[in-house]
Amino acid sequence: MKVIVAGGTGFVGTYLTEELQKKHEVITIGRSPKNNLSIDITDKEQLKKLSKADALINLAAYIPNGGLSHHETTEETQECIKINTLGTYNLLQFAREKKMKFIQSSSLAVFGKNLQQKTNEQTSRMPLSSYGLSKHLADCFCGLHNATILCYSSIYGYGQRKNSVIPLFIEQAKDGKNIVVFGAGHRSMDFVYVKDVVQANMKALESKTTGFFTIGSGTATTMWELAEKVKSLFGTQNCTIKMDFKDEEEKIQVSMDISHANKLLGYVPAYSIDDGLQDYKRMLNG
Repeated sequence: MKVIVAGGTGFVGTYLTEELQKKHEVITIGRSPKNNLSIDITDKEQLKKLSKADALINLAAYIPNGGLSHHETTEETQECIKINTLGTYNLLQFAREKKMKFIQSSSLAVFGKNLQQKTNEQTSRMPLSSYGLSKHLADCFCGLHNATILCYSSIYGYGQRKNSVIPLFIEQAKDGKNIVVFGAGHRSMDFVYVKDVVQANMKALESKTTGFFTIGSGTATTMWELAEKVKSLFGTQNCTIKMDFKDEEEKIQVSMDISHANKLLGYVPAYSIDDGLQDYKRMLNG
């Protein structure tokens, strides 16, 4: 099978491309010169460089500097819409014209204030950020055209953005500093390991089933629990956990209901949070 991966040199894309290459011919595209083809997905003319493939997996995305916060600048909002919505639409149209399978990567940000325990495919979308809105609009276009949409919880793993909570905690622990937990550490998230995200994409690629699927570990972990796990695994003797600042989102309790993906795609997470952190450490240490 010939597979095009947009964003194939990014965090998730690097892992997915490595797995795909074991069985398939892979072409990575994006603005980075590291890709097989340097293509700006917001320019439809540049997509003409591509030849037909069997499938197109879209991992390309613009994430504002503040991550998934609700406070993007005007310029960041414009980039979100340009890349995440219009760029996805261009890729989707190309895939439709060439009769290719299309797999879209979505985000828990599409749910916004409706994030909850057991968030699932029926949970109402109510994005609170330009990023979340841009991904939701892209999902809507994909839904109109029989694409597969994989909506991920909080992805983690070696190589992710350093301003994400797990790399921050690990860096603090390794340096023997305080692991700083906002508020009382009661906020919980569903952390899904990057290799399980790869598995979800592989399952979707092999399946004839399309539609929207929530993808995660299926388990919630509080910030305090996460800090304790990181301290135990990465921390020096001087490392302690410190509560600091107020957490405006202390009451958020998030986990993904993955039963739909399990039933229709055969998706079963292979990594618990403990397993994922262990593998993260192995990769970090080389």
